[in-house]
Amino acid sequence: MDKKDLLNKGVLQKTIINSETAIKPYYYVRNKLLHVRYTVDRAIRLSDTEESRIKQEITEFPYKKQEILETNWNFLEKNVRKSIILDGIAELSKRIKETKMDNRIKAVTFDEEKHKYFYQGVELRGVTSAIGKLLNKSFPDTDIVKLATMYGSDVHKEVENYFNDNDFTFSDKKLSTEGATWIVKELKDFSETLDYDHIECEVMVSDFFSTASKIDIVVYTKENTAYLFDIKTTSVFDRQYCSYQLSVYKELFEKNYGIKVEGLYVLSTKKKRRFHILPQDSSLVEKILEKNKNNA
Repeated sequence: MDKKDLLNKGVLQKTIINSETAIKPYYYVRNKLLHVRYTVDRAIRLSDTEESRIKQEITEFPYKKQEILETNWNFLEKNVRKSIILDGIAELSKRIKETKMDNRIKAVTFDEEKHKYFYQGVELRGVTSAIGKLLNKSFPDTDIVKLATMYGSDVHKEVENYFNDNDFTFSDKKLSTEGATWIVKELKDFSETLDYDHIECEVMVSDFFSTASKIDIVVYTKENTAYLFDIKTTSVFDRQYCSYQLSVYKELFEKNYGIKVEGLYVLSTKKKRRFHILPQDSSLVEKILEKNKNNA
């Protein structure tokens, strides 16, 4: 009798993880909760010390991640006798909602095929064109630019999938592109310098009137602060443009999510450098947003 027959007869229970059927418990840590996902998602609350210890064990032995989490789950449940949260997903959602998030951001959508943003049926614009007009710069649509854009999209998507598949943290998973490999290593080195909580990619921001965009990478800390990163895959690094772009992201992110931004950075895959970007005044950010509002 194979696994499919066992599942059909109810001998083995199953759950769906990343669109695949699993026949054993899956453990992960997020927001001071140790989860086990099987037929349902259950969780145990962790102290700062417990969370730090578990993450340190995973860092030292990443290939034993599931074994480490399972051992800790059994110890906390049976020896420490910690209470079990029967709906871990609901508890996680509750914690996320405790932030001062503007719920309108959930209604902003992105059409990947057309590369357009929408809010309540109204098309919103990205910041590239508005910044270009303010700086009196154009962005040509040549074959070379198109090719670079395609490569950039591959790098962005691989980095996004990496963190989505690894509980928004780091693992020993191999990456196929040189750019994505460098970005993940750079983010890991950066995150180890602070008390980071998790990492998310393609985070939506908007003013809900005329502008919307996605931040490439956001590193969240346990102090409920954040660092914003933009990925650049071309050989040209325009610091002024990046400063304008990330300043808009910073202001919109803080308004949308109620989380203070501590730093802005550009990850240049061609130069293999992480550039620290200083934010612009709010008055300049307003000028950029006005460009979109007036479609000037």
